[in-house]
Amino acid sequence: MQVVPTTPPSLKKQLEAAQEANSQLQQENGNLQAQVQAQQIQITQLQQQITQLQQQINGPAQQPARTSVGRRRVLRLPSESED
Repeated sequence: MQVVPTTPPSLKKQLEAAQEANSQLQQENGNLQAQVQAQQIQITQLQQQITQLQQQINGPAQQPARTSVGRRRVLRLPSESED
């Protein structure tokens, strides 16, 4: 007589419960991933809006003003001129 291994009912119930829980978690994970993706799109759009507003406030990107580093001329009154 051949012995066929059987799963005890308690283990079978545990397995079914675990599979059901796993299925629910996978579905929830999918929903959360979709939410994250939607939020990432919103963040990108908001970053673009911020950049546009900053450009409106500051004007287009400008080169930094050049400051001359040459010697400053001192203007003298005619009475102070050297002989």
